[in-house]
Amino acid sequence: MATRSQAAEMQGKWEAIVLNMKNKHYSFIDQRRTDFDADYEEFCKSTSELHNQLKSFMDSTFEKIQHTETALNVMRTFQRLGIPDLGIDEKYQQILQNYGRDIEMVSRIYNEQKLDPPIGRDLPPVAGRIMWARQLYSRIQGPMDLFQQQPGVLSTQDAKRIIGNFNQAARVLLEFEMIYHCSWMYKMEDAKVGLQVSLLVRSPETGELFVNFDPEIRTQIREVNCMTRMKLAIPPFASLLQQKQDMLKKHYKKLQVDEAIQPGLTSLSWTSLNIDKYLSRIDKALADLELLMDRVNDLVEFRIDAVLQEMSNSTLCVLPEDEPVSCEEFVQTTRDLCIKQAQKLNMKSSLVEEEANELINMLLEFDHNQREEVEKFEEESCTESKTIEHVDSEGEDEHLLSRNTLLPPASVGPSSPLVRRKKKRDLMEVMEQEAQKLRVTHPAMVKAAVSKKSSE
Repeated sequence: MATRSQAAEMQGKWEAIVLNMKNKHYSFIDQRRTDFDADYEEFCKSTSELHNQLKSFMDSTFEKIQHTETALNVMRTFQRLGIPDLGIDEKYQQILQNYGRDIEMVSRIYNEQKLDPPIGRDLPPVAGRIMWARQLYSRIQGPMDLFQQQPGVLSTQDAKRIIGNFNQAARVLLEFEMIYHCSWMYKMEDAKVGLQVSLLVRSPETGELFVNFDPEIRTQIREVNCMTRMKLAIPPFASLLQQKQDMLKKHYKKLQVDEAIQPGLTSLSWTSLNIDKYLSRIDKALADLELLMDRVNDLVEFRIDAVLQEMSNSTLCVLPEDEPVSCEEFVQTTRDLCIKQAQKLNMKSSLVEEEANELINMLLEFDHNQREEVEKFEEESCTESKTIEHVDSEGEDEHLLSRNTLLPPASVGPSSPLVRRKKKRDLMEVMEQEAQKLRVTHPAMVKAAVSKKSSE
């Protein structure tokens, strides 16, 4: 703000000096009048003072700039003024020396971090390393492009030394990118094995069923997307993987409906009468999950993310464009704008909170309904087992009566129907307990799938 006010002040002084000269009327025929000489001397004095003030302003501006590329852009602005004796050539040489130190700093950072570079959030390992190297390269390439637009700046002996350091650093960074890119392209061929395994796999220790989807495939999908955005070459298999990524993710989410297939691991057998109902229930659970995913995605995209994007674009300060304004006017305008935007942000924040609560309730309701369906189905399976047990016991009693065989009233041996019924009831109780343990120890994968989809 101070820089703008100083520039406006100097511009006002220059306009006042020019206007003062334009308003003077001289008689060039009358040689006895010397007022023009006096006015011209005053004009030269005023312009000299303004020139010194402009030079001091340029010096103080460059003392505050730490970034080389920014300093070059500001220098080009002063150069376009066409004012002589501002010391522009000396400033360019000073910036060039600072740029030489920037190259040395980039080289030092590369040597210290090349084995384990800092990777940006949510970036895959290979693409993250390449992006890190490109960021270092851009820090030295941008200023070099600007220096090449200034003839004579790079012709000094120090400039030749700096150019040599630049070429060496740029070559090392480009080699780093090429090595990791070629290594990734070779590794992509090994990723084919991950798509040739079975869909599901059972743990040999716990017997739990898992979706057999190699995490390396998901990592390579992210690598392919990043490589494409960086305009790097990708192998044919990577291109195929990129085309089918939505289908693979869709199949992976569907196979994670653990609550729906849980009865097939606990209470159902090949002699159960409601296997068809069980399979239909799995299809219904998948359809419900797909519908839920569409509703969640629409809610997040259009009613939460869209509002948050509008909030992030809220303007809290408007700088004058045509003419300068006083500090009091600027502060008052900014205060009024902040109050207005605060009211809008408060209203939009309430809307986002309501939509977030609706999203949470939607997910909780879906999870609750799925659990109720599982419990209801297990109760029906239990009732079916008791019915089959009753029919078996009646048939056995009729067989005994037809042989005129009477059992002693206290007969409860191992072959007694009472003992067999008791064993079956005990087995059902154990199955119910195991089913309850599974519901407690293995949370619903539906909630995990929805949470992962929303985060993506």
